[in-house]
Amino acid sequence: MATKPTTDLRWATGNPTDPTSGQPAIIAPAGSKIVSGFDRLEKPPRQDLNFLHNLAGQWNEWFEQETDANTLAIADHIADPAGAHAASAISNDSAVPGVDVAGALDVLDGDITAHVSDATDAHADTAIDNTSGVAGANVKEALDTLDAGIAGLPIQAAGLTTPTWVSNASTQDASASATFTITGAAVGDVVIVTMDNRLSVGSSAAGATLEGEVTALNTVRIIAINASNTSPITFGDLNSGVYTVTVFPV
Repeated sequence: MATKPTTDLRWATGNPTDPTSGQPAIIAPAGSKIVSGFDRLEKPPRQDLNFLHNLAGQWNEWFEQETDANTLAIADHIADPAGAHAASAISNDSAVPGVDVAGALDVLDGDITAHVSDATDAHADTAIDNTSGVAGANVKEALDTLDAGIAGLPIQAAGLTTPTWVSNASTQDASASATFTITGAAVGDVVIVTMDNRLSVGSSAAGATLEGEVTALNTVRIIAINASNTSPITFGDLNSGVYTVTVFPV
């Protein structure tokens, strides 16, 4: 870093009057001269040069005063630990322990570091706790366990009505089928179908054996099998049924 000069940049501060010419030492150049500057081989008037040096000194003095004031303000701000920089408009009112803002930030930084590195007890000492009883050494493992468990839960759709049946099951062991959209059902999953109002529907449907299978993603086909020797299963009776379809992921 450069060393600050000990001699101030001052010039013609007294602006004396020349006893011979009666002119002051400083005369501001005309506007056109300020625009054009000195010409080649021109001998600048002494008043112009005095004006330029004096103006530079004034600006230098102003900058020095501003930087000195800012230096003092910054020093006061840093040296104000008793009230957490209270006198300089930065306060610590967050209830984080620390005698000043820097101390409070240090405490927060330490807490965050402890939280991130605490992989053995689910961050128990850093305000994130795993008290749900879900297996896992830490919160992430517990959430992973929950996620895996949710993925394996049965999917149930109840109150399904008015399916579109393909055909009547008019003879013994003949079958009729219809499809429902069950979000999450996948080919290979186990399907159980029940008729919720079996006792109130037509007699042919009441005697039907119901099965189900996933034929495509999100698509379940239900099958009504006629187990009777004589009675056909009709569209009307099947359409009056209210069905529950439960899909078990495998």
